[in-house]
Amino acid sequence: MDALGSFYTYGIGVRHNFRLAASWYRKAAKQGNLNAQFNLSLCYADGHGVPTDYPQAIRWLQTPIRKGMREAVYMLGRFYRFGQGVKKDARKGFRLLSRAAQHGHVDAMFSVGYCLSQGEGTSPDSQKALRWYKRAASTGHKEAAYNVGNFLERGRGTKPNLASAKVWYRMSARLGDADATRTLNRLASKGHKSR
Repeated sequence: MDALGSFYTYGIGVRHNFRLAASWYRKAAKQGNLNAQFNLSLCYADGHGVPTDYPQAIRWLQTPIRKGMREAVYMLGRFYRFGQGVKKDARKGFRLLSRAAQHGHVDAMFSVGYCLSQGEGTSPDSQKALRWYKRAASTGHKEAAYNVGNFLERGRGTKPNLASAKVWYRMSARLGDADATRTLNRLASKGHKSR
């Protein structure tokens, strides 16, 4: 049933229909399917096939979170970080994002790096931020690769290293990050060859 929900979500072999997707996810979720519970939560969070309802989204995340689904932990962390359906609690959001990041969730790694760099929900720590950005970037996260380059160029959390910064900017640019391309062009115009 979860698979049928996915077929309707993405229009695989059937006409795209969020309402039917949510219906199939709900049937599978009630039978204990963790993926369906998570997908139904997404439907409620995004208003796909059902009215937007954050309390329902959070309700359907609970079992996947207890079972260790890192995507569910990440999603709840974002809800707390941004105050979606819950009272904004940056510290709780950071703890949840950290938990998801420690279990390999790439977007959570990036978010933890951001929170550490800005002191959002935690004390600012540029060295730790740089480490999390590097972990995310090593998986192909273009914004994380850009941020590693930026930290290396500016000497945040490490000594400045323009040659290494350009390596990360090039990686980010190859992944499609327009800011990285602009930065490489800026460096080239100042006489710093990007190759």
